Amino acid sequence: MLKGHNDKQPKKVADRDGLSVLWRSTGRISFVYRYRFAGKPLNVTLGVYTNNYAGITLGEARRKAEQC
Repeated sequence: MLKGHNDKQPKKVADRDGLSVLWRSTGRISFVYRYRFAGKPLNVTLGVYTNNYAGITLGEARRKAEQC
């Protein structure tokens, strides 16, 4: 698992096709899909990476983003 960073704001790293990763200072990693509806930008969290069966992987997040 990645160790947290010292910034108060989460780090946002773009992947592709609207999919991004939010890395919080606590070490929590979330997959977020960004899209537009009626001209307004919206975000939906697809899941959390936990490095075990309870979370989702990058591959699973990419598949979910494609479905959106």
